[in-house]
Amino acid sequence: QFVNYDKLSDDERKEVSRVVAFVKFKDVPVSNPDVMKPGEVIKKVQQGLGNPKISRGGKEVAKFNSDTHVRCWRRYKIRPARGVANPQETDWKYCTYDRLHKDYGYTQAWVDFLVSELKDSKKFDALYLDGAELL
Repeated sequence: QFVNYDKLSDDERKEVSRVVAFVKFKDVPVSNPDVMKPGEVIKKVQQGLGNPKISRGGKEVAKFNSDTHVRCWRRYKIRPARGVANPQETDWKYCTYDRLHKDYGYTQAWVDFLVSELKDSKKFDALYLDGAELL
């Protein structure tokens, strides 16, 4: 409710001056509030690793990137590959499938796991060795 301040009596003005505003918040359900898209995972892991850079094509780029992220979810088998019959068969601790949008969301636990694992340079490098198992 809005009130014209100029039309208030002195007593009403004193009362209003004590109250700045009232706000009524409405709780609205949000889908997937605790998951993030791959781009956000990549950004957080890169930061968690100390923002390391590598040289690629004459440019300095982020060491943890979308290719690295794909290698990680494949290596740790947290979700199936694209186009499988049962895309919902994920490791729910790290990844969930969104049937409505037909995509995957990743958890903070996945980010934390990757940062912890990939601080070990041998484990990071093993992602790029064909058929190599992580130490």
